[in-house]
Amino acid sequence: MIGYQGYAQIFTDPLNGSITSGNTYFKSATGTTTNANINVDGIRYISSPSTSMTANNAYFAYNWTSNNINLTKYFEISLSPKSCYQINFNTLDISFKINDQNSNNIGPTRVAIRCSSDNYTSDLYTYSITTINHAWVASIDITSLTNISGNIKFRIYAWGGNSSNSNNNFGINDYSFTNGSVNSNITTPIVSTTAATCGAAGTATITNYSAGNSYTFTPTGPTVSAGGTINSMVTGTSYTVRASNGGCNSANSNSFSITAALPIPATPTVNTTSITCATSGTATITNYNALNTYTFVPTGPTVSAGGIINGMVTGTSYTVQANNGSCTSNTSSSFVIVDNSSTTWNGSTWSNGNPDLTKNAIINADYDMVNNSALANINACSLTINSPAKVIVKSNATFTLQNTLTVSTGATFNIKNNASLIQINNVSNNGNINMERTAFIDFRDYVYWSSPVAGFNSANISAYSNNAYLYKWNPTTGATNGFGNWANGVETMVLGKGYIERGLNNAPLNSPVNFTATFTGIPNNGNITTPIARGTYTGVNYNTGVSTTPATDDDDNWNLLGNPYPSAISAADFLNANATNLDGFVKIWTHGMAPSTTAPDPFYNNYVYNYDPNDYITWNLSGASTPGFNGYIAAGQGFITKMKHTSPTTTSTAQFNNSMRNASYTNNQFYKSANNQKSSNIEEGHIWIDLVSSSASTRALVAYVNGATDEKDQMYDAQADMKSNFRINSLLGPERLIIQGKKVPFDSNDQVFIAYSAPTNGTYSIAIGAVDGLFTDLSQNIYLEDKQLNIIHNLRSTPYQFTTNQGENTNRFVLRYTNQTLSNDTFVFSNSVSVYANQYLNIKSSSENITDIKVFDVLGKTILSKNKIGKNEISLTELKANSSVIIVKVILENGNEVTKKVIF
Repeated sequence: MIGYQGYAQIFTDPLNGSITSGNTYFKSATGTTTNANINVDGIRYISSPSTSMTANNAYFAYNWTSNNINLTKYFEISLSPKSCYQINFNTLDISFKINDQNSNNIGPTRVAIRCSSDNYTSDLYTYSITTINHAWVASIDITSLTNISGNIKFRIYAWGGNSSNSNNNFGINDYSFTNGSVNSNITTPIVSTTAATCGAAGTATITNYSAGNSYTFTPTGPTVSAGGTINSMVTGTSYTVRASNGGCNSANSNSFSITAALPIPATPTVNTTSITCATSGTATITNYNALNTYTFVPTGPTVSAGGIINGMVTGTSYTVQANNGSCTSNTSSSFVIVDNSSTTWNGSTWSNGNPDLTKNAIINADYDMVNNSALANINACSLTINSPAKVIVKSNATFTLQNTLTVSTGATFNIKNNASLIQINNVSNNGNINMERTAFIDFRDYVYWSSPVAGFNSANISAYSNNAYLYKWNPTTGATNGFGNWANGVETMVLGKGYIERGLNNAPLNSPVNFTATFTGIPNNGNITTPIARGTYTGVNYNTGVSTTPATDDDDNWNLLGNPYPSAISAADFLNANATNLDGFVKIWTHGMAPSTTAPDPFYNNYVYNYDPNDYITWNLSGASTPGFNGYIAAGQGFITKMKHTSPTTTSTAQFNNSMRNASYTNNQFYKSANNQKSSNIEEGHIWIDLVSSSASTRALVAYVNGATDEKDQMYDAQADMKSNFRINSLLGPERLIIQGKKVPFDSNDQVFIAYSAPTNGTYSIAIGAVDGLFTDLSQNIYLEDKQLNIIHNLRSTPYQFTTNQGENTNRFVLRYTNQTLSNDTFVFSNSVSVYANQYLNIKSSSENITDIKVFDVLGKTILSKNKIGKNEISLTELKANSSVIIVKVILENGNEVTKKVIF
């Protein structure tokens, strides 16, 4: 038997045993090796005409005598693959032998092997025999026979013998099909994969795909589309696939897998900031990844930690891509660092857009807001005015600078009245400005000044004045108990200090005209500290020895300060910043009345003519004692403050800083000015109560505001000036207040006690001077209770007129908002009773008969009493007219009382 040397063996037969029939396929009973997936018929001998054969552990036949190949005489080997399989042949090994027992060359001389694959038309193998008793082994290459899915036969032909003797025969000792394979007849899928690319996963394709097959994957999930493309694979998972067709399955393919798409870096996003006056400009990759490298077009920039881009050329447009070592991102949007650090005015346009707080403004030509109304306010990082440019800031306009102002030599910067220069940072300025402040005055009017520039001498406030009436205030002196007094104020004006001066022009008394002072110098800015001082006296009121008006313990605590900036400051911010040392109010001089001989002397001296202390507006966080001041102290404005008795030291400093300045703060309330505008700030509710005489009036404020309480509040309650003999105040315990702050929400049951001081015996009125906020609602009643006469009067209807003696009264009046002592019927019957005077005093009721009448004077004394009248009209002939105020109480039959006040 021929061995197969370890190769795959399809079938081997050693031809053992006896062969009994030539036409019947023979297969050895033992010694065969058969692939499990084939069927083997075996070998047989076919002869026409029939000849004999012999068999002795071999397959022999004789009578091979034809001269040429005889297609009817042959050995035949037959085998078939089982269903769903096919054979791929490689080698057919056959052991041949010719027996010539007579030693004659009578056996066949030629041998050929053919196959049914081409209907036996071509030779797979031929051989020539030249010797007797010849034996040989044929190893025949049959690799051309592949994918054999049906029966296949091999025929061995022999011819050229010269004898039909049975002793002269030719046969086969054994045969085998080796080195081939028996496979499924469904081709095993061959899968080709491609590597993942940037942004795309790897792919898998069945390269021998057949549309007639179905395909099964392990594990399940993938599918196959036209062309063999495998879909829905999970990256990183190993698969095999087999093909199926007609109930037949291929072998499983080799395992295969695909990898996930290579990640593409995110497209860089770049955030840039422009170059400003304060920053150098930046560019940052906001989605920076330290594992990436970045490439710029054009080249040059680099990236440091955090994505900060370095090395950019200002004004050059760049793009950038990221690379992670495998893939490159899309190109970013273009980006550029823009130089917005400055813009220049050429007389008609700005070179780099309008300035703002991040952009320096440079003015090289005139910027005249007065003569060119189209020019706007300037906000800038800094402002430089170069020669010979002239800048004029019109009234109510504002220049706001983050940093420095520079006015070059030969350049001009004029700030008109009510205009503002505001600076934010604490920086020094260079060059002079000219700031105007206008007061509406006559020659007797004092104006309270403060310098908005450095190095300005007070003597230069007015060219007309001889400075004879130019003063500053010394908070404490060597006088009795150290009370303060005025001193000559001609000096270089101390920053933050106040000064007063009159005689600024020659306008006649009570015929004021506009007077303009121009302050020239470097504008003040930043943190400014101004000396303040107080005395130590805390006793009772005392005679100063120089005046009939006594001094109080406050009169060594007053300080005259002033706004040091060329813009308004918030009085609230100033008071809050100085709460440790200063009481929570300021006093602004308005000078609404001319000096007179009837006004009381001040505590510090004796004069023929005196100014009325009621000409001060007092302001705190509750509001102004007189409507009009909005809480913004104008540039150049001096004001009075009071150092607290409880301040840690007797000398300190008042603090000013830029946080007190803002472009929204109006700079047009410079006292004394021609047209003071009423505040536009509507607070929770204010009532200004007036005490009115035949020739003058005085006022106090009751304010319901956030932040206030019903107790003493430093920032919301302001004490009254007790030196005035004509005043009205609210009371907080024993303390007289010109401003009293009250808590919110407003309670209509609240009551405020009112004190007043009358300079002479006589008739006065208490009236509502003004209201705002919640009191603008007319349904909110405002009453005045006269506790002396037991009258509750509606101030919404008319002022309340009363007669009083000279001096102070602290327990007669109460301001209130309800009238619980009157029923609704009382108001109805009050309207039905009329009291009128002709020759006599007449009382008439249109609804009920009158039972009783009582008449009182304003001091509460009963003048007349009549009982059991029993009619609806009566004339009081007993009373004589003397043009005085009387109170008439009428009692009707239904028990209702009606009180009327008349002059008779």
